[in-house]
Amino acid sequence: MAKNAKRLIIGIDLGTTYSCVGVWHHDTVHIITNDHGNRTTPSYVAFTDSERLIGDAAKSQVTRNPLNTVFDAKRLIGKKFSDASVQSDMKLWPFKVIAGTSDKPMIVVNYKNEEKHFTVEEISSMVLIKMRQIAEAYLGSAVKDVVVTVPAYFNDSQRQATKDAGVIAGLNVMQGFKTFIDDEALEGGSPIDKLLEAIEESRFAIVVLSENFADSKWCLKELVKILDCRKRKKQLVLPIFYEVEPTDIRHLKGRYGEAMAEHEKKLAKDSKTVLEWTLALSDISQLKGEHFRISNFKGEHNERRTSQHFQLQTRALRKALEAIEKLQKTVNTLIVIPNDHLLDIADEQMPLHDAFRLADDVLRQGVQGISGIITFFCLDHVNCCVFFRIPGLVNVDFAYVKAVMKDSGTAMLGVGVSSGKNRAEEAAEQATLAPLIGSSIQSATGVVYNITGGKDITLQEVNRASQVVTSLADPSANIIFGLLLIIVTPERFM
Repeated sequence: MAKNAKRLIIGIDLGTTYSCVGVWHHDTVHIITNDHGNRTTPSYVAFTDSERLIGDAAKSQVTRNPLNTVFDAKRLIGKKFSDASVQSDMKLWPFKVIAGTSDKPMIVVNYKNEEKHFTVEEISSMVLIKMRQIAEAYLGSAVKDVVVTVPAYFNDSQRQATKDAGVIAGLNVMQGFKTFIDDEALEGGSPIDKLLEAIEESRFAIVVLSENFADSKWCLKELVKILDCRKRKKQLVLPIFYEVEPTDIRHLKGRYGEAMAEHEKKLAKDSKTVLEWTLALSDISQLKGEHFRISNFKGEHNERRTSQHFQLQTRALRKALEAIEKLQKTVNTLIVIPNDHLLDIADEQMPLHDAFRLADDVLRQGVQGISGIITFFCLDHVNCCVFFRIPGLVNVDFAYVKAVMKDSGTAMLGVGVSSGKNRAEEAAEQATLAPLIGSSIQSATGVVYNITGGKDITLQEVNRASQVVTSLADPSANIIFGLLLIIVTPERFM
């Protein structure tokens, strides 16, 4: 039965890299999953000879259609083409940006065999349309009125441009949320003043309390301001406890205790400020809020299927989680493959035994790939295991691999195999998105990857596969690369 959209508050977070849409429902915020089962959707728009793609489909075009795949458009919104920040960002994008009327940035793409010029507002509106469609699919009715988040440091021009994007998308953009990320730029004074002013003007504040929240004096200063507004103006405050327990905040346990001790040492002459921050942490920890853990960050679709297929394994799951926690303390890198993720890649007709072997095969190929670029290669062929001592074309020292793997905690392991014309890109894309683990290498800070191919492998293929990996990882990531030549399977790329 369709839900009543009129009684629900729809909010869209139009992000630079990812966007999401949520609804205030039953006194809680529900983030709506997209058609891929993800709560976030890439803020990408791609143009081809036949269609326009938005979101995940557009992001997959980055390596094969870079000149016509637009991302990070939010960096341009409300700015002039001649702005220094625009000129700097342009150097990092594969797509073309030119000056339009009144020095307005225009994005140039080839769409349906014609050169098209789009404003940043038009590109942003396409992402907003996608988010509206996600909300409408969930609600079962049309969405018109929305709230769109904007950073607190946005000027009037940027705010208006965001609103214009909503109008182009056919939305009625209401008073939006202002968001702010604390960083070293706050040292200048002006940004923090803008934020405190935004807090004063707001009627609702969301405070995300992470493990290192108390490390930032700016976060603590903002928290004091928010709670002051709550007391004076009855401002609504919703705390989100991100991987932390309220009791740890209230009693200053763990990192919170260490951070406050450091502040007390630095501000010895200003003990009143430290006391004010301590009381603020105690107050916020006692408010009713949301609890967010990475382990629970799954789409509704996956959660439902888990409860249906593994509802009798609660005790076993608890023991497994306890074992994983103990194992993490004794190994450098731990790779975990949840059994319920096999449901995402195994077809309906696959026998149970074969389905479980999929996980074993991924682990084998992953470990095989890492070991292969150091000393030797293990080839599993026709139900037997044969070891070859084959030096790689590009070998790496074990110390380099150790530098990435050591003390990395929980790791993601991905394997991709493909053949045919686009085998390099397809194999790389498969490997960088691991459905068995439910993760990708997006923003990874350490990557070890190995490319395996036959004697017909080309330099261009190696380069294209490498571009897929490096484009997803963090710009400062420590990336280790190896290359192996296997004569047995000349047509496959791995």
